[in-house]
Amino acid sequence: MKKKTLKLDEIRIDGGTQMRVAIDAGHVQDIAHAIRHGDKLPPGRVYFDGAAYWLSRGFHRYHGHRAANKSVMEVEVINGTVSDAILDAAGDNAEHNALKRTNDDKRKAVETLLAHDEWKNRSASWLAETCRVSVPFASEIKKGTVNVNSGTVQGRDGREIKTANIGRKPAADAPSRGMPPGPHSGGGRVIDETVGQPDPPKKAEPLKDAAGHVVKDAALVAIFEQAASFRSLAARIATLKTEFEELTKTPAGAWATRRQQQFNALVSNLHSEIRFATPHALCPYCGGRKCDRCKQTGWMPEETYKAVPADVKGAA
Repeated sequence: MKKKTLKLDEIRIDGGTQMRVAIDAGHVQDIAHAIRHGDKLPPGRVYFDGAAYWLSRGFHRYHGHRAANKSVMEVEVINGTVSDAILDAAGDNAEHNALKRTNDDKRKAVETLLAHDEWKNRSASWLAETCRVSVPFASEIKKGTVNVNSGTVQGRDGREIKTANIGRKPAADAPSRGMPPGPHSGGGRVIDETVGQPDPPKKAEPLKDAAGHVVKDAALVAIFEQAASFRSLAARIATLKTEFEELTKTPAGAWATRRQQQFNALVSNLHSEIRFATPHALCPYCGGRKCDRCKQTGWMPEETYKAVPADVKGAA
């Protein structure tokens, strides 16, 4: 394992290695604040398969660096596949983390491995060890196909079960399903991890653009939520261009030099189009209400936003 400073655009976050149900916007801003003040953060972790760096640990740090307008991030590099990255990510944040996993985060980790052909038949004890959860917790989820987003489990008999009820004690006047009322030392299963118990309600952090402005319009929220995916796509295209250029330098790829100029032009144009289709900040002229300056979109790409006079940005 070696440490390396990578450009954020080199780091792939679209391989299914993100085990959080959602990125905590408040925690991202806290990290961004620490970065701006020069605090030293632990490195993230990536797996390098010879072509791409797959992030397995440090997703909040990754987004925090972007929020702090940083272009690079220190990471630990391990040679391995995206599957190796998924396995590593499944047990991340189990201990000593500023933002502990929720029950849904743990559930998602187990569900991710069960959905993978390579691991879908592994034992509950293996799932528990890999995901850093208890065996009863993993066993309960392994019984059916868990849908984290809907909060339901498809049981073996085909019934849809609310995960919020898993592990809860029945009400005092509810039927006990064959068990006499009162405490039991061994008659009923006791599942730790408070399986299915809802976490205390947490106030949702408002979505902000790269300039720190709150995005309120529902349509614009949906657009800005896709910004990371657009940036990832642009990074992949940039990597493709680099790989093609490296290929043409080898004897085996010499034939491709005849098409290199046309290829580079096509890729560069596509890269530019995607960057200009990626929302960066609300239009400082209209505040997202749509005007001619932003071509009636309500937002601006990064290059256009940079060209806006500072006094206009400050007035937004």
